Amino acid sequence: MADLNTKINLGMLAPGLKFSLTKVDVILERGPFFGSFTGWGVNGQRFKNQISGANLAGGNLKMPLEVPKMKSDPEAPVHIGTTKFTREVSPGQNVAPGRIELQFQIVGSVVLKKGERPQPCGYKGFITITPTEWGRVQRPDNVQIAYGFFGEPGRSTLIGVPALRDTQDLQFDFVIGPDMKIGMTPSLSTSLLNKISGGIIDVTLQAHQELANFAIGSKVPGLVEGVNIVGTIPGNVRRKRQYRA
Repeated sequence: MADLNTKINLGMLAPGLKFSLTKVDVILERGPFFGSFTGWGVNGQRFKNQISGANLAGGNLKMPLEVPKMKSDPEAPVHIGTTKFTREVSPGQNVAPGRIELQFQIVGSVVLKKGERPQPCGYKGFITITPTEWGRVQRPDNVQIAYGFFGEPGRSTLIGVPALRDTQDLQFDFVIGPDMKIGMTPSLSTSLLNKISGGIIDVTLQAHQELANFAIGSKVPGLVEGVNIVGTIPGNVRRKRQYRA
């Protein structure tokens, strides 16, 4: 198996909030590598933004691109996209292929408690996928996942690369705290689930930052709902699909 794919899903998100990709960069080291990010549209059309070691032009992934939750099941995870790294020929030495950087925004209004007025909010963040060194024969041992919000300390975690298979799927959950700060995590602790209702938690995120591996962000002044969304990914429906190119 010469390529390495990581599927990224959007999990928990409070009602009234919208998640959109705003930028995708594929940044590769010099060498025999190819990288791409693929999002999925209706009927399986693909939106790509890709660069190779030969510095090829990007694909047709237009930004910003909204990733809507399913109306029939808003708590179900939906597919954001898939990152792909491919070694085109065997390198002469162990080489790290590079990284794929995703930037996103979350905008909308949140009702913290029943009976209260909705509070408008907007946040900007990032997800970066970075495989470790690619050997002459074997693929990387791990993929580093960095994530967070601009202007705030980020977090990172490692996921292993199984033999002859892709990495486990990534699912990012987003939680709003009582001070309107937002937390994101790819590893939400099950012990916190009974404290979270509809993506809202009634205790400070900082109190559970280490347990839940939360990256915490603050509202961005002036970032509100109504930004110019170029398109949406409407293909988030319950059907089996193959995500490998």
